[in-house]
Parts: sequence; C-alpha cells; structure tokens
Amino acid sequence: MFKKFTLFTLALMPLSAWGLDFENFKLENGLDVYVIEDHRTPVVVNFVWYKAGAGDEEEGKTGLAHMLEHLMFKGTENIPPQEFSKIVARHGGKDNAFTSYDYTAYFQKVAKENLPKMMEIEAERMTGLTFTDQEFQPERDVILEERRWRIDSKPQNKFFEEFAHYSLPNHPYGRPVIGWEKDIKNYTYEMNHDWYKKWYQPSNAILILIGDITTAEAKPLVEKTYGQVPSTQKIEHEPWTVEPLFKEAKRFKKIDQDVNLPFFVRSYRTTSLFKGMAGTEPSTEDVLPLDVLSQILGGGASSYLYEALVKDMKLADSVSVDYSPVARGETTFDFMIQPKEGVKLSELEKAFDEKLEEFVESDISKEDIQRAVTKLKSLDVYGRDDPFAAAYGLGKFLVAGGEAKDFDNWLTDIEKVTKDDLLRVFKKYMVLKQSTTGLLVPDAKFL
Repeated sequence: MFKKFTLFTLALMPLSAWGLDFENFKLENGLDVYVIEDHRTPVVVNFVWYKAGAGDEEEGKTGLAHMLEHLMFKGTENIPPQEFSKIVARHGGKDNAFTSYDYTAYFQKVAKENLPKMMEIEAERMTGLTFTDQEFQPERDVILEERRWRIDSKPQNKFFEEFAHYSLPNHPYGRPVIGWEKDIKNYTYEMNHDWYKKWYQPSNAILILIGDITTAEAKPLVEKTYGQVPSTQKIEHEPWTVEPLFKEAKRFKKIDQDVNLPFFVRSYRTTSLFKGMAGTEPSTEDVLPLDVLSQILGGGASSYLYEALVKDMKLADSVSVDYSPVARGETTFDFMIQPKEGVKLSELEKAFDEKLEEFVESDISKEDIQRAVTKLKSLDVYGRDDPFAAAYGLGKFLVAGGEAKDFDNWLTDIEKVTKDDLLRVFKKYMVLKQSTTGLLVPDAKFL
C-alpha cells in the first residue's frame, strides 16, 4: 500500500534517560526512533509523537489538533471506523491519545508478542486516515459536549481558561487546547483534513518504543511498518506569535456564584528550556534554580509560603507553586492559594506580597536547598520504574526542542544550585510588572 522506504541509520548511541539506556536511529522517511530497553515485564509501549499541537493552530481555528486526535480513531482503508481501540483491546492492550500545545501523541501498551500488530495499525493511520464528512459532523458535536463538560460547567476550569487568555492574549499558550466554542462550531471537514495532511507524516513524528525489546528486534519491525509510510512534503514550522513584555502588571477578577470557595493565583512570566520571555533566547542557566525555587517556595507542607500563610498566619488552607520548564514557548512561575473560610482575597494578597518581599532576606539554608533537590530527584527516580512515564518524559522533551543527549543532564547539575542562584532568579523573574494576578470569588464580599 505504501511506497517502500529503506531503513537508514543516522545515529546509534547509548544514552541515559530516567536511568535507562536507549538507542536512536532514523528512517529515510524522516521518522526519528528511540528504543529504551526495560526487560522487567514482557510489555512494550508503542508511543508516537507528532510535532504539531494547539500551539501550531491559526487564530479562529483553535482546537483543530484536539479534534484530529478524535478523528484518528475513525478508521483507515483496512481498519473500520471505531475499530482501532477494539483491535488494541482484543490483543490485551491499552491505548490512548492526548493533545497539548506542543504536540499530539498516541500510544498502545501491549504484551511483546502483540507489538507488531500495534505498529502496523499505528503506521496505517499515520497517513492513511479515511474519515468522511459524515463521520466528522457528529464528532464535532462530541467535542462541543466535551468542552461543556470539562470547561464551561466547571467554574474553576473556566476561570483558568479566561485567565490564561487575559494574561497571554497573543501567544498560543493563551488559547485553550480544546478550542473556543465559536471556533469548534465553525469547523469544517476540509479544515481537519488539511491539518492532517499538513502535519501527520513520518518526518514530523517521533517513535518511542520502551519495554521488553532490543534495538536489534525493533529495527526490522519498524522498517516493515513505519518504514513503508512516505513523507510527502517538507514540514515548515512557523514561528509562534510573540507575547510582548507587559507595560504593567495585569489583574483578572471574576465573580461567579457557582464557585464554592475563593481562589488566588499569581503568574510570573519566565524562561523555559527552549524559549525566553517575549521570544528571546532561553536563559537555560536559570531553569534549574527556578525549579528548585518552586519547591522551596511552595513545594509541600515544609515550604516557605505554606509555613507562613497556612501554619503561622492561618490565612490559607493550601499553597502550591508550579514551574514547568519543558516547553516550546516561554513558561510561567505560578502561585495558587486557597484562602481559609472568611479570609478576603485582599488580605491574603497583601500577606502574600509581603512574604515574597521578605523572602530575599530570609535564611535559605543548605538544608532547605538539599531538601528541594532531593524531592525533585525523587520524582525523577519514580519515573524510572514506570515505562510510560519514562517515554512521556523523553517525548515531551524532544518535541519541545531538546536533544536526547541532554535529556537527563539536570540530574547532575541540579546539585550545583546555590542560595545565590535562587536569589538571582527570584529577583529576575518575580517582578510584578511581568505578572498576572487572578481573583476568583463567588461574591464581591470575598474580595
């Protein structure tokens, strides 16, 4: 069915990711393949990542990447509609797919002897999808219902969607992955068909095989299946729209009577591993200190802000801090705080700002830093025991723009983070002018 392509090995090097050695080779059609051996159980994960996600969508066409994810289960010339997952289940496996700003990914987890079948059907739908307009129309309604259930009917989720767009109105990360309702209603069969033809081909994909398989076993299987799929055109990734630096701090307030409890969030613009603020080059030397800083400020019951706002001042029930550096675009350093009953958000925000100002003068000990580093490293160690988590971590890193050889460098360099590093990135990024504050309350009296 597909034009024959010969396997062409460009690189074969043992590296280390999540504590597991892996090897990499590339097909002549452009498919990048990674094989990670894990022989503890006779199971293999077949994981395909497309370097096309919600971030690549045009204005007015939000959610197309997610829509196509659904349509990928509609069938091919040899696979009847809705049969893909049934085939996986009949072979004793599990499958799923997910869409992000940076990528769309599909996987099957099966016993080793059933891997060839999974590779065959996944390769089949890489370019052989045959969904029709009759199948497209009802699936669009499914997406609309999913949006109503996941976003519109959940006040907090709706708030965060609006908050993100208010904060980054020009950047793709300010748009919802699932799409705006008006855009979903305007979808056409042609839009999704064009998206599929543009992005779904081997040269824009990464295959990760992890589990009870060797590279010697994998290569002929990959050649027989994925190797037969042609790459029909050169993929051009357009630069994403840049969000200019803010001229002043932003504030987003929402009163929603369906909200059970008030909520406070503060989001500071920061660098990721692959892109700096406002489209600048990434400040990679800041990433590890920011990661450690997130743990020290809000990484659990012993963190600085939890101790201050929850235990000492008794103004909050919960405090969390999130920083995710693996991203194609710039990222954010986010504080999320749930106030205690009866505490107004104005009082909580005042205390929060004061504690952030005091942090620069606080006593950050080597023990504090080591505790944060240990926690971050332990999260990585847990990932080594889960083949899916290992494949997910590597895939996310690669599609964001990373190279496999750099994947686990942080395990060694994170030990080098010092107090001076923490204070440097704190002063550099915890700048109110480049932040957005969000306030969600059921009634104005909670403000």
